Amino acid sequence: AEHAATGEPFSANDVRPHLPEGVRPAAVGGRFRHAARRGVIRPIGYVASTDPGTHAHPVRLWKGATA
Repeated sequence: AEHAATGEPFSANDVRPHLPEGVRPAAVGGRFRHAARRGVIRPIGYVASTDPGTHAHPVRLWKGATA
């Protein structure tokens, strides 16, 4: 919700560094899907992942639904 409220595009790359310790980065996708189903965010494209373990695979780019 915090990223969605800015009106700026964001992805898991932007959220990952702010995860509390112990939260698996893999959980981010599920949270994004939940927010999209609730109408908080909407998909606008893809960007390359910055997580070294993903080898730059595409991750969804999102924007707040009211922005």
